[in-house]
Amino acid sequence: MQLVQHYNDLTEIKQLRYVDRGVPSAEKVKELEKQVKTRICFTDVKAYSPGSIRIMDEAGWKIGRKTLDWHEAHQGDSELRLYYKIFPDINSDPNDKRKRQRPTYSCHHSLSGSCSMGLIDTLDDWLKSPGFPYRYLTLVRLDRKRTKEEILKMRYFRYRLVFRTDVARYFANGWLPDDWPGSVEKEKTWWNSKEAPTLKGWEELKAAKFPQAK
Repeated sequence: MQLVQHYNDLTEIKQLRYVDRGVPSAEKVKELEKQVKTRICFTDVKAYSPGSIRIMDEAGWKIGRKTLDWHEAHQGDSELRLYYKIFPDINSDPNDKRKRQRPTYSCHHSLSGSCSMGLIDTLDDWLKSPGFPYRYLTLVRLDRKRTKEEILKMRYFRYRLVFRTDVARYFANGWLPDDWPGSVEKEKTWWNSKEAPTLKGWEELKAAKFPQAK
């Protein structure tokens, strides 16, 4: 378990899921928090790692989103949670111009130590990953205003604000914790319903709302 700082306002806890193999505790997480130098710290936890879930809950972290692991290698085989914690007394360093750390799978913009979730700060690259880009849990960093088309697109694909820092806003897809269908089977059923967004559905919506767009 270690920290990976991606931007001047965002840090990831890497490899937390391995706690079920007998490593840390909520106290260890709280010790790790003392090393955080950014406004937000986050991590992804799978339901097959109940020890990790217990630790994050005990450490007082919030669940930003729930969904399934839609990486193409997993195809929605497990519940996935985005956990985060805000450190309001930490201000972003304007001289720190770092970009995100190298992902494990560049095609999915995945995290440094996980295929379960993506991180991206360029909307031009958004939804270009293979597999299930509109289902795959992705945290999107925005430090500028969005166009009307970008706003519509993000809303259609269920991206909503998760948290904001002093320099950027972060959006993610998936479900609010209380809204998650409750099981792998129920979420997969939802994705086969008419309510679920699709790439074809987006193209139809875009054509209707922005007929002048090529």
